[in-house]
Amino acid sequence: MRYIQSLVKSFSLISLMFLMLLLMGIQSVYISTALIFMLGIWIFIVFESDKHMNEWYLFKKKYGKPFLFVVSGFPLICMLILTLFFNSIIGAESNLTAKEKVALSPNIIDQIKRNQLEEEYQSQLNEKDFEHIRFLYPEADEKSMAMVQNSFREADRIADMLFGKQEKPEVDVILYDDKNTFEKISTLESVVGFYSEEEKSIHLLSNKEMTKWELKSTIIHEYNHFRMDILLTELGVDSSNVPQWFQEGVAEYAGYGDNGPTQAFETVDFQELDTNQQFHQARKQNYDPYLQSYKAIKQLADMEGKEVILKILIQMKEDNFYEAFHKVTGMKINTYQEVFLESEKPENIGFES
Repeated sequence: MRYIQSLVKSFSLISLMFLMLLLMGIQSVYISTALIFMLGIWIFIVFESDKHMNEWYLFKKKYGKPFLFVVSGFPLICMLILTLFFNSIIGAESNLTAKEKVALSPNIIDQIKRNQLEEEYQSQLNEKDFEHIRFLYPEADEKSMAMVQNSFREADRIADMLFGKQEKPEVDVILYDDKNTFEKISTLESVVGFYSEEEKSIHLLSNKEMTKWELKSTIIHEYNHFRMDILLTELGVDSSNVPQWFQEGVAEYAGYGDNGPTQAFETVDFQELDTNQQFHQARKQNYDPYLQSYKAIKQLADMEGKEVILKILIQMKEDNFYEAFHKVTGMKINTYQEVFLESEKPENIGFES
């Protein structure tokens, strides 16, 4: 029947358009809107078709409107459900690109399992409120909570200096005394903390798993991710448009201040560390992108003042990151990279080659 052939062709065309939108970088929420619009067109055709639309009319007359609606709308309904599900699991507002989300989509089942594990773990924790922070922690960490709270006071002070004072929404801080559980939930290798933008939560190994200084530095690092996220939301800037090296460099600078690592290191082009995936892939190649990012931000702050960080982010209301960087600093990123790389040569930082 020509109607069925037409339906198959339409379904194939919609599927192709769906994939193209994803690969072009269109966020899932916009795809969902487009699919809802197309579904509306299907409903209109099904219920408003008349005798001038012979095939539609005959099919509707033979099988009835409900059956025609189900058959016609089924492909779009399935796509809509899958898109919304895909969007909720991976997160349209995360700092992954659309291509990275497509690459991650086969791992959705694993993500569901991690979410279940996280819920089970959190259900066993004690709870304590402190200003805008809700702490979830194992009973064995009760004694360390005073130190943790003081670290967050310090983190707040540093974030105010870097991003200005803000209205701070609630944030959950989850402490883990089991490294295996933490690693299963984080999915990242060799990390001691992470910030979840979707859940507005900070996840940390307890000081049973690291020193007090390491815990304090990690708290400040992850909390500044949270505060940058809040600032970007206020500015209407998508965090995925801020290069990962800049985000991590600012968080490292917040955690270390002027007292970070000073050793020489191998460098790569900044734009090879733009996305979350690129950044963490570099970590697997026996290279430390955190160190390069920290030293890049520290040098930028030394040259332009700490306020340069906030100025660049504010300028992103009008420009993309690299244009904003150029307007605020007067340097294109390639020029700054040359200055940065020159300063990091062993002979220029007191190391012998």
